[in-house]
Amino acid sequence: MIRGAALRRFKVKSFISKFHPYFAEVELLPDELAYEKEEISLDEENVEKLKTLGCQYVENISQSQGITKARLEFIRSENNLTKLHYTIASYLNITDEEKCKLLEINSVKDRIIRLIQLLEEQLAKMEANSEKTATAKGKQQSQSTTTDKEGATDELEILRNKLLAAGLPDQVRETAARELGRLKQMEVNNPDYHVQRKYLETIADLPWSKSTEESNDIDQAEKILNRDHAGLEIVKKRVLEFIAVRMLKKNSKGAILCLQGPPGIGKTSLGKSIAEALGKKFVRVALGGVRDEAEIRGHRRTYVGAMPGAFIDALLKSKSNNPVILLDEIDKVGSDSSSGDPSAALLEVLDPSQNSNFQDHYLGVPFDLSKVLFIATANR
Repeated sequence: MIRGAALRRFKVKSFISKFHPYFAEVELLPDELAYEKEEISLDEENVEKLKTLGCQYVENISQSQGITKARLEFIRSENNLTKLHYTIASYLNITDEEKCKLLEINSVKDRIIRLIQLLEEQLAKMEANSEKTATAKGKQQSQSTTTDKEGATDELEILRNKLLAAGLPDQVRETAARELGRLKQMEVNNPDYHVQRKYLETIADLPWSKSTEESNDIDQAEKILNRDHAGLEIVKKRVLEFIAVRMLKKNSKGAILCLQGPPGIGKTSLGKSIAEALGKKFVRVALGGVRDEAEIRGHRRTYVGAMPGAFIDALLKSKSNNPVILLDEIDKVGSDSSSGDPSAALLEVLDPSQNSNFQDHYLGVPFDLSKVLFIATANR
């Protein structure tokens, strides 16, 4: 099986050339692989088990084999069992003979059940090896336990101070205090310790109360637009009107500019100029081809390799709760996704009646997006 590229099974009928390069007459085997899991008499529990074990196994070998996060995300979210079980099988540390035996199983159900058995065997070996390594390093670890605990205590105290200084809302502060208490009860060598600490660091790093002061100099805004963009007089006039209304109204929730036109005419650079004119941080969020709701709302922390969604990530980068966020290629957001509806999730981000309590699945607590200035771009 070619890693990540297996499409069909076939049987060699005869070799035309027995020397390199090899040529052979082959027969495509009738494959019962369906493109929708509902068409296969395989229960939901085994499908989820395949995904869970596949993620665990591939994540364990990802560092040594240079496997990307995108490949892990593919295994986690892919519903096409053809692609899914071939991809997972290609990473198994088994002999070519064993791989051939797996391919020779005609029943999809039996093939996937066998793949699950192989994954369980591989994970059991990994666990046994880890235990042996842990035993071998027992003396060394026992000597460094005191140092580790002291270091962990110092880290938690620094994290606690960061959380106190972050200006968290009441609900978030209560959640952070509870999760920090859980973290203190964990051993440093517990894998969940690092997951929990990363979550609390994300909470602490978010700009809950950090904002930049908005400029109210319309003349300076005009100079910046003219400096960065020749022509586009109608566009610049409309942008200046938009900025002037913001300065006068002081509350322009829900107002979103959409810059429409073919690629390469300066939509993104115009967004940067608007951010500079207003004295705000600028972050670009690429929406082209987004078909997974989790890319907007984030992954739940129960998933392996969970991370926040694009908008929480943008706020972490900007270190400000009122940046200009450019929604690039908003017209290409997928609505035919099998992993939730990203368009509906995007509406929750942009709707002024909802975005003051936007809840990213990774955070599990609301964040106020109403102070963000959104600018969209579209090709059509």
